[in-house]
Amino acid sequence: RSLLVNAFDLALVDLSLEDGDAIPWLGELARTLPFVVISGRDEARAAVAALRAGASDYLVKPFSEDALLIALTRVLERGALRKQLEALRRD
Repeated sequence: RSLLVNAFDLALVDLSLEDGDAIPWLGELARTLPFVVISGRDEARAAVAALRAGASDYLVKPFSEDALLIALTRVLERGALRKQLEALRRD
């Protein structure tokens, strides 16, 4: 499992899963990988729960390509900054 997670820089997670809601396992995901949540539910409660669980952003479907690119770019930029900070701390 850790090999698979390490192969990705981020995850795009849809809250609506075939067998239920993704919110219960987002906290576990947040410990291993940054992620952006997408959902067809335009509900403040769902957005707050996803962000509290560690989501970097919450996009409501349908969303524009620009909105998705902005959200993903932010996540990748934060990840790059974290890696640089860790390297500086090691040095």
